[in-house]
Amino acid sequence: MDITGIMVATVAFMYLFSGPRGRNKYYPLGFGALLAALAIAYGALNDQVLFYPLGVIVLAKGYWMYRRWGS
Repeated sequence: MDITGIMVATVAFMYLFSGPRGRNKYYPLGFGALLAALAIAYGALNDQVLFYPLGVIVLAKGYWMYRRWGS
């Protein structure tokens, strides 16, 4: 794993353990989708299969924060 993988994993884990932030309910969903796309793309390009579930978990967290935004 190179520095790019370390940075993608670090930002994804920081996102997973952070609280909801943003101006409206679409910020967590958009950032989760962006991080999921980065993790899955990195995993596909570098044959790192552990980044696939990380991308799915990050997307699930973004969707979860989107659904819970005002409740």
